[in-house]
Amino acid sequence: MNVLLLFSPQIGEALSHSLGEMSELEVMDLSWNSISELPFTFGAKQSKLHTLTLSNNNITHLPDAIDGMVSLQSLICSRNGLLLLPDEMSRLTALTRLILPHNELPGLPHCFGGLINCTDMDLSHNKIATLNADAMSKVFIIYFIGSCD
Repeated sequence: MNVLLLFSPQIGEALSHSLGEMSELEVMDLSWNSISELPFTFGAKQSKLHTLTLSNNNITHLPDAIDGMVSLQSLICSRNGLLLLPDEMSRLTALTRLILPHNELPGLPHCFGGLINCTDMDLSHNKIATLNADAMSKVFIIYFIGSCD
């Protein structure tokens, strides 16, 4: 198994520029790295990645190329500043776990209904006022606690 676990706030932006080239990884944990943005190509070459953790950074947007992560089963992106999620995430049909608490999300894209295997979702402590029922039809476990204060 090819794994990258990297926890170093000093790396931040320098690391984020080389992420798009890491194509053999299956597990990537980049928590606590002061990353504010990911390269727009991040995801295009990561077809083998099944677990991605980006918690405790300063990320406001995930790149559209995330749909290239066709094997992704678990996406954990808590405690960032996520403002929106790309519609392309609906193509992540292998995704079973989506953990996004403590962000700034005002809602979810309608296309989230494409996440046909997602059964565990944590959206707590965001700014979500309502949820699209179609997007949540397959979710068995959902954590949703109103507005972020």
